[in-house]
Amino acid sequence: MVNYPGFDLTNLEMIRLLAEGLQFYLDGNHRATNNPALGRMGRTQRQTFQQILGQMGRDHQFHGMVNMLIDSRHEGDRVLLRAAQELLRYEQVLDSTDEDESEDDGSQDPGSESEDVDQGGEGPSVKVLEDDGYQVVWDPTTMSDDFARPGVPDPAFYKIVIPLRQETEAGSGIWEDAPSIKFDYLSDHNAPSWESSTTLYKFNQWRNQIFRKYLGNKRRTRDPWLVSEQQRIITLLKQQLEDQRKIRGKPKWNRLANAYNRELHQTIQFKGSRLVQEGVKKVPVTDYDRFAPWRTKGAIQNIIKKGTWKSLIDPILTEAKERRRQYDVQRPDNVVESDDSRDEKELPNPDAPKSKAQVRATNAARKEARKKEASSKKRAEVVVLGSSEEESEDEGEEMDEDED
Repeated sequence: MVNYPGFDLTNLEMIRLLAEGLQFYLDGNHRATNNPALGRMGRTQRQTFQQILGQMGRDHQFHGMVNMLIDSRHEGDRVLLRAAQELLRYEQVLDSTDEDESEDDGSQDPGSESEDVDQGGEGPSVKVLEDDGYQVVWDPTTMSDDFARPGVPDPAFYKIVIPLRQETEAGSGIWEDAPSIKFDYLSDHNAPSWESSTTLYKFNQWRNQIFRKYLGNKRRTRDPWLVSEQQRIITLLKQQLEDQRKIRGKPKWNRLANAYNRELHQTIQFKGSRLVQEGVKKVPVTDYDRFAPWRTKGAIQNIIKKGTWKSLIDPILTEAKERRRQYDVQRPDNVVESDDSRDEKELPNPDAPKSKAQVRATNAARKEARKKEASSKKRAEVVVLGSSEEESEDEGEEMDEDED
């Protein structure tokens, strides 16, 4: 198959080999010695296997479809073939959109989020940022500021080097290399597990904090929605409104938002993830890695009123309302209408950014702490100096006594 070189997804033996290898790998068996399916794969199949793992990390829906394939390997042949064909159809849809993208004239998408800076003749790939009298010169061709991705561990991600330069004389405009700032994750932490984006969360958070400090923030003020996020919202909505045990005419929005955020919190949405964007031929994608944004009930209720969201969500809400109406009409008179269960309390964002007032208060507290520390050091120096003078006087008196 073109989409999965080395794996014919109409061949049950190959499908089971792929599913078995993925199951072992996701269980933590990353080598041919402890993953027998990986040992039976040829070179082309292994390359495809790695590509599938990378796609799983970038695309939430694809990840779910692969899990469905893995679960289906213990089912009958027909179920397994159906899961493989669903996976194949999904990839064919992505390939068709990629062809549309390749027909573009190559001009930059106005919605692009790239923040590369071209200053001082350094070239378009180099970011030059001022930092405390120094300039940070960043060339992404020599070191990536991307997040670590699940799969085979890459030791290069554990170390970060921030190259600096400074003026030879203030105002001269002549710059020379300065000592770099170096960070090593393993000097203060244990090596992280590379099994999933969740297990890499703390490690990527460490990388992100360093890059944000020295290279600036690549995130927009408001994180655009991904297609995978849209699909997850739709799935959760259907699960609520199509539950046969409880005929609901409208969703529990807090419950939906909570379920969504519990599932995506601390996961990584990788560069290249497809954005929900209207009216453009070129497929819009993110051009940076990011942590999955916390989506509030209000944000969800607001976005579903717009564009393709509205056309996808409205039929689900209308159908649920009609289903509830029919249920009420057909309900016998002696059956009392059950009280609608209460909604959950919306969960707060555990990683909510601080307000400007909180940031000012924190900075003021730090400034005051530094003043107190400096004052304490000064007093300590005075005390030490005073005691030294007293010791000198005592030594002088002792010498006078000796002379007598």
